[in-house]
Amino acid sequence: VWIVDITRNVLTRFTFDEAGENRAIWSDDGSQIIFGSVQLNSQGGLFQKASSGTGSDQQLLPAGEFGLVPQSWTSNGRYVLYLTATGTGRAAPDPTVPLLPDLWILPLFGERKPFPLMTTPFTEQQGVFSPDGRRIAVMGAIGPLPADGPPPVVGIFVMNADGSHVRQLTQLEPNSGTEDHQPTWSTDGGRIAF
Repeated sequence: VWIVDITRNVLTRFTFDEAGENRAIWSDDGSQIIFGSVQLNSQGGLFQKASSGTGSDQQLLPAGEFGLVPQSWTSNGRYVLYLTATGTGRAAPDPTVPLLPDLWILPLFGERKPFPLMTTPFTEQQGVFSPDGRRIAVMGAIGPLPADGPPPVVGIFVMNADGSHVRQLTQLEPNSGTEDHQPTWSTDGGRIAF
């Protein structure tokens, strides 16, 4: 992971493990960064580090069988939304059915026990918390992944932060010929750009 100071046009290395790291996300106050890693000298997973670069990488959650990719962090710093392939799209033991990504939430307080936001036989990813942390917008497949043929159409969904009250926002007309990705909330939480 590297940090770019856009005012000074300076690139600074942030992580130094030889492993592959992915998707760094900032805390709301800019003091911390969470990133996913498959570290060679330790177990991979989700890690947190001061954005100043001081201190060591603190492992928040080990990766287990599948990698972890941070998606979004609530503005109050209490929850992290992350992506992992948990195998819910696969009818075990059939290895020909692809693993599909699922969204999980990691509390950063108490026991820090992760829980699923969405675990379906469909693809859902690119999750982002609303500014108040009460809702989540995601990109999701509309329908299952076919065994052969083109992938399903993807659209934007919004739900409560506990995964309840899922509502499809885009791709309401079948066969629109477009795909919707990367939902982003307005600062007041009233709109979603994608």
